[in-house]
Amino acid sequence: MAVDSTPATEPEATTGHFPDLIRNGVALFSAGAAGMHFAVAQAHFEEYWLFGAFFVGLGWFQALWAILVVATPHRLLYLLGALANGATVVLWTITRTTGIPVGPNAGEPEPAEFIDILSTAFEVLVVVGCVLLLARGAAGSQRGGGRPLLAGTFALGLVVVALTSGAVATWTPHHAEEPAGEQQEEPAEEHT
Repeated sequence: MAVDSTPATEPEATTGHFPDLIRNGVALFSAGAAGMHFAVAQAHFEEYWLFGAFFVGLGWFQALWAILVVATPHRLLYLLGALANGATVVLWTITRTTGIPVGPNAGEPEPAEFIDILSTAFEVLVVVGCVLLLARGAAGSQRGGGRPLLAGTFALGLVVVALTSGAVATWTPHHAEEPAGEQQEEPAEEHT
């Protein structure tokens, strides 16, 4: 049995880690979306308990999925990530166009804010990345990542953390956005 001893060419060495970079990227995007969902959960609990529970549950799913997809990459995880995040994007689109299907404000469209647009963009990137990984038949890499993979993952991680922290820091719950003059107050009784 002959063993091919020709060294890997530079393009092959560079592109060989591309599935690993995609997998690390979808994990980072999922973790960023999870962080934003955790950040807004309390305000959504104040709106309606089911909304808060949804955001906490989705945040946990996205955080755990991010860990699993890096620790034990598997085609089933890619499929699950694509389906769950795709469904979340569809639900977000419905709530911004035709309105929330349940709850106290059912049928009223929600305004699109930077934090939810960014979270949805991350979810779209998770779907695209998972579809690419499924199409390539990529499972886990059995070789070390090397500096290009580490550098790419680190750079992408910094971008995700910067965008996520910026979105969370600038987000204001809907009920906190009402100007003081528009809050309904009981009229003061006149004393004569």
